[in-house]
Amino acid sequence: MVEPYRGLYAISNYWQRLSYKDKVLHIAIPLTQKIKIKEWKFTGETAAALKGFEVIKLYSNQPKAINIHVSCACADKNLTDTSEKSTKKIARRQLKRIHLPDIIEDENGIRLEECYKRCKKPNSPNTCDSNVKTCKHTNEKKTSTFGHIKTMEEDAMSHVASTYNTLFVEAWTNPFRIALPTFDSASQKGENLKKIYNVCSEFYRFARYQYNASQLQDDPYLRKIDNPYFSNIDYTDALSRLKLLCNFASAKSENAGESLARATIIELGFIVPQIQYEFPNNKNPNYPLRADFAWNVNGNLIVGEFDGTDKYLIECGKSSVCNISQESSKNTIITDLHEENMLLRYDRDAVRKERDRERYLYDCGVSKIVRFDFAEVIDPQKLEQKLTLAGIPKAYK
Repeated sequence: MVEPYRGLYAISNYWQRLSYKDKVLHIAIPLTQKIKIKEWKFTGETAAALKGFEVIKLYSNQPKAINIHVSCACADKNLTDTSEKSTKKIARRQLKRIHLPDIIEDENGIRLEECYKRCKKPNSPNTCDSNVKTCKHTNEKKTSTFGHIKTMEEDAMSHVASTYNTLFVEAWTNPFRIALPTFDSASQKGENLKKIYNVCSEFYRFARYQYNASQLQDDPYLRKIDNPYFSNIDYTDALSRLKLLCNFASAKSENAGESLARATIIELGFIVPQIQYEFPNNKNPNYPLRADFAWNVNGNLIVGEFDGTDKYLIECGKSSVCNISQESSKNTIITDLHEENMLLRYDRDAVRKERDRERYLYDCGVSKIVRFDFAEVIDPQKLEQKLTLAGIPKAYK
């Protein structure tokens, strides 16, 4: 047995097979029953997972203890104790309380949650600007749920912060390339990221600087690169980080693997690729062929392909032991010899299909095809070498 969170237990083999996102869900959903303060709301990557957004951690960098982020309008009174012992105790907590009121949007307009007004000090920021409807308490009429017993998942969803709050916290608690898949999937699900940034920049100006923010870039090699995209960004500036992610996010990204690859390409300072570049499909004109990435370089079309068998392997990075189905958000772990043989047969078929695909892309005018896999994406130096050899220029050269 393992204890991933105090008082929550799981069978060790089962737990190890879960994706990072599913681990977060397995903690957050039952934890809802333990949270007695209803004003606490899940936020950051915890809320993102509950909302169905992509949430990843690189396998080698997965923390031993998974942090659960909650947003609350009132400050943690224990934070006033600045002793070394108290500071270490707070740092060890898996439940990370963030003093940040939620942003509420309904028929009365957009406002900070009401309880913040009861907690705020005289020098705290105003709850809303003059052009936004007032923050007066409203007795909202709720649809009757008589006869309906909430599932644990539904109960957890009732404790989730708004997407404004969720993405604002995600922007400064995770490095760029870990956060971008979450923003891509939010865009895929119809979230208006431009509006999210504008609303957050209006209501969260007081929380702009987060001095405990994560590094913007998680890899030491990436931090050494003179990157024009990040040159004017203070990593403690949450709004600048939010704007950066909103600007680079794309609904075209098909999965977290592609998002991670694109984020790494951006962090390496290469010119930003076009995503899901279309080519005509003579066999079925209604369904054009798509390349993962494409660059037009001096009249030459260079295509980048994130290898199919590794596209969904965010957690394990080994196609022989882990396969994530496109039809499910769950990981299907290969534990049976028969299943493993089936996967190997699929791989041989995939090689043949990719060769046919490459020939067709060259016939369509592609000058070069550069292929890379998950192992190269998580090793930025190797990916940089491969893209440079393919002729992809850096943005600042």
